Amino acid sequence: MKKHYIHYLLWISLLFNIAFLGHFVYRTIEFRNHMKRDRMFNPPPPPGDKGPGMMMRNKDPEMESIRLKNFELRLKFFNELAKEQPKEEELSKLSDSLIFTQNQIEKKIAQHFISSRKKMSKEEAKEFFTRLTEHAKYGCNRIKEKQKRRQK
Repeated sequence: MKKHYIHYLLWISLLFNIAFLGHFVYRTIEFRNHMKRDRMFNPPPPPGDKGPGMMMRNKDPEMESIRLKNFELRLKFFNELAKEQPKEEELSKLSDSLIFTQNQIEKKIAQHFISSRKKMSKEEAKEFFTRLTEHAKYGCNRIKEKQKRRQK
């Protein structure tokens, strides 16, 4: 191989390495700036304050017991399904119990949002629930896009 071809390859390799490192540094700086911006606009709540957006699942013992029961029921349900001959009536009972505990969890979450809303000002409520609405819209759009792709 001629000497000048090796030089060209080395220069190309050097340029790719510089481009990769530049991209890495750019993404790192962008991530840090995003985190700073996020902290500036959404400061953490003071210690001891749950804040409107914090869920109470780790703080509320009743919620924790419902969640634990739900997970235990899931284990029983999956263990029954894993058996060679699962019992239909046992599966039916477990699925009904799972639905009931999931319903209890949903009710507790809804009650938490209602009680949190009562503690918020108009501006806080608008900002917080607008974010939740945007998140829900994003989820709906994502599911609709998946459905469209599957139909094609």
